[in-house]
Amino acid sequence: MKKILFTLLVALIGLVDTINAQTNPKISIQGILREANGIAVPDAAYDLTLRIYDDINANKADHIFEEEHLGVQVVNGVYSLNMGSNSSLGGLPFDQTYYVGVQVGTTELLPRIELTRSPYAMSTYSVTCSGAVGDIKYSILDWNEFQEVNGDCWVQMNGQSIPSTSSLNQNYGFTNVPDMSGLFIRAHEWVDGNDPDRLPGDAVATIQGEEIKSHSHNGTTDNATSTMSSGGSHTHNVSMGIAPDDEGSGGASSEWVTGTTNGIGSVTTSSSGSHSHTMNPHNHTFTTNSFGGAETRPKNMNFYIYIRVN
Repeated sequence: MKKILFTLLVALIGLVDTINAQTNPKISIQGILREANGIAVPDAAYDLTLRIYDDINANKADHIFEEEHLGVQVVNGVYSLNMGSNSSLGGLPFDQTYYVGVQVGTTELLPRIELTRSPYAMSTYSVTCSGAVGDIKYSILDWNEFQEVNGDCWVQMNGQSIPSTSSLNQNYGFTNVPDMSGLFIRAHEWVDGNDPDRLPGDAVATIQGEEIKSHSHNGTTDNATSTMSSGGSHTHNVSMGIAPDDEGSGGASSEWVTGTTNGIGSVTTSSSGSHSHTMNPHNHTFTTNSFGGAETRPKNMNFYIYIRVN
């Protein structure tokens, strides 16, 4: 077999479908295959294997990415393909220098070609995390979608344990992320006294229980002793019955008559009957009726919340 040389015309990242976070990113590559005398190889279909290395002199077995492309059409020595269309490039951070090796048949061509600056646009896609360790993000994306566009250096703030290898654990001593399930965020108390139950020296990321500020409800009640007026002087008239003359003043009779005979008239009781009545005190116990829901809250909107740990 004739010796084949090649020139990688474009080590250019074309990031096909970068808009769709669920589509695997691809590197658009073009090259030229030539024979040892510099003439382009005959037009035909060639089997190519592409590899990525982090060391230009690494052994073939030490590649960090490998992908086969069978039956690649070569015309006038020129081929074109998308690396990453057959195997995922998503596991590479693209945060250092990489080198591409192209194998034709069973022979990998030398020298390997350094990927130029363009590929590092992939670091934004696959994905270089923004911000810094300890930052918090609200998002409408669920966990799987969030990782695809924000990277795997974030975790859900659900109280889970933090890996011992994470920066938030190793450098700052956090072994668990705070559990933000259903909670609001409140700024830490510095000096203003807006948070009366916390001091500037208190720990951050602590949960404060729910509470309603002390207050009163105005109302009136009559709890006094009521007394009726004492102006109750009055008389009672009494009519007296007497015996008939034929029986005498002391004789027994089965019939008495009412009258004023023998000088006996109406009898009137004394008018010195002024008095008062004391009424029982009005002791009332008041209980307000329950009104409202299960918590005190303002109008709000819920989001997913994540914290960066690496």
